[in-house]
Amino acid sequence: RSNDYVTNPAARGEQILAGLRRIAKDTAAFTNPRGLGSLLAVDFADGDARDAAIARCYAERLLVLPCGPRSLRLRTPLNIEASDADEVLNRLESAVKS
Repeated sequence: RSNDYVTNPAARGEQILAGLRRIAKDTAAFTNPRGLGSLLAVDFADGDARDAAIARCYAERLLVLPCGPRSLRLRTPLNIEASDADEVLNRLESAVKS
C-alpha cells in the first residue's frame, strides 16, 4: 500500500470524485458530487432517499455516513489504493441502482 499521505489522498479523491460525477450523470440517483482528498459527499433528493441509499451501501459492505439533512459522505483511508477506490465506486453504484 502507498504510504504517501499527502499526494495519495488527493489522487484517490480525484479518482473517486470523477466516479461520483459519472454515477450521478448515469443514474440521477444523487446530485452535487463534491469533496477534496479523502472527504467526499453527494446530495440526495431528501433524507429518506439518503437513508435508503445508506442502508443499501451497508448491504454492499460499504461504510458511509449521513451528513446534514440529505447528504451522504465518504471518508476514505489516507492509504487507499486505486483498486480500492474503484471498489468503493462499484459498491456505491450497485447500491444506488438497486
